[in-house]
Amino acid sequence: MKENQKNKEIEEISTYNTFKVFEDIYREEGEKEDYWQIKAPAKKRGMGATSRFLIFVFILSVLGLGIYPVLAYFLKTPYPLVVVAEDNLAPVVEKNDLVLVRGLVDKTEIEPNDLVVYASDMTDNSNLLVQKVVDINREKGLLMVKGEAAESAGEAVEMKQVMGKVVGDEKPFRVPFMGQLIGYLAGK
Repeated sequence: MKENQKNKEIEEISTYNTFKVFEDIYREEGEKEDYWQIKAPAKKRGMGATSRFLIFVFILSVLGLGIYPVLAYFLKTPYPLVVVAEDNLAPVVEKNDLVLVRGLVDKTEIEPNDLVVYASDMTDNSNLLVQKVVDINREKGLLMVKGEAAESAGEAVEMKQVMGKVVGDEKPFRVPFMGQLIGYLAGK
């Protein structure tokens, strides 16, 4: 009999609801709410996958189209991002790398060993080249530029052809193979 009564007490203790303990401790007198019977709020129906995708594409396009003018403004150049079209600067910069270009406030900022971006034709800025400065003749307003891999002495470029310098003196800022992707998207 004593054993049966002891088993009954153990059973009551083990099945005692923990929320009931909380209620016994923290309930104010006269309050009759049962805490263990509170239901979770109904889940609201969210946006569909298509809506989320369209919002993502919109945000991505705003950022993608908006970053070029912002870079152009802060870097003081109409060409803040340039794709390297030739492999003559390897291993410093490879073909199809995207480089960040900073405009020049004063042409005296150009020093030997700088990587400069210049227009190959004074009347057409569509063909921009990236070369390393070898020598500077400030009296004549000329730069001698050549590629890292080039064996020749280089070519003379007028300072007014220079659009800017590649950002990063020792190690240029570049995004490898991004030019290949841009060329593919542009259909070139």
